[in-house]
Amino acid sequence: MIESNLPVPRQAQAVQKAEGRMRKHHQGLEGRIVQVIDGPFAGFRGEVKEVDEQTVKVDVQTYGRITPLDLALRQIELVPENSN
Repeated sequence: MIESNLPVPRQAQAVQKAEGRMRKHHQGLEGRIVQVIDGPFAGFRGEVKEVDEQTVKVDVQTYGRITPLDLALRQIELVPENSN
């Protein structure tokens, strides 16, 4: 991103502020347990390892091995912390 001393239009400031909140919210997913709700791994639970703007990297255990998955945010849901 190029920084300049020019004033930023108000709408762009609102968008940047919203993106910052989204980024902060998504980064709170790292280390959390999620359940895959869409795709071939639907029903599997795994740990969030990394979060991008629209994707998440989740490690799930299949056949006794850890399998890393790249998923869209819409393909996962948080598992409540008091759930096993």
